[in-house]
Amino acid sequence: MPITDKFNDMGVIIMGKIQAGLVKVGDKMIIAPIDLKCTVSEIEKHGERSQFCEPGDNVKIKVSGVQDDWEQIESGFMLCPVKYPIPHSTTIDAELDIIEYKSIICPGFSCVLHVHSIVEDVTITHLIAIKDKKTGQPVKGPVKFVREGQTVFARLKVARPICVETYEDFDQFGRFMLRDEGKTLGMGIIKRVVDKK
Repeated sequence: MPITDKFNDMGVIIMGKIQAGLVKVGDKMIIAPIDLKCTVSEIEKHGERSQFCEPGDNVKIKVSGVQDDWEQIESGFMLCPVKYPIPHSTTIDAELDIIEYKSIICPGFSCVLHVHSIVEDVTITHLIAIKDKKTGQPVKGPVKFVREGQTVFARLKVARPICVETYEDFDQFGRFMLRDEGKTLGMGIIKRVVDKK
């Protein structure tokens, strides 16, 4: 579950929408990427207490064991089972469609990354290859810039670890948008989580 909000009211409560799996009262969980272990002590969905929640449920979950560290929890962090922590990294390789941008985009270009509940500043560090529109295959050779209407394979870097998956492994956590000055300049899918933890 991507965490959208948190507060402390007779215990730490995190909010979000369950994306995968079944969460039950008593489950041992971890909050990534800060590896904060916790236990689910209460679940509230549709304004009522419940013993479990499942994909599609908007929930408030009271967690125990994080009282001293609850202020570290931020929007975009992920609640996941201890056995199956989500990968997190500062670097991703992606296939990116440039939808709307009047100028050219070169390595070093910075904008804002939106993926599930994460909003982070991001830098395009490498343009790996342009995608051929007819074949769908990458065209080898150095790529100095990319412009509107092109699809590029690129490496993106954020300042701190984010919780994401490849599009192939879990599409909801592998799709993203790039925005700049209030406009969506590109949309993409994550092909690889580089140096994942």
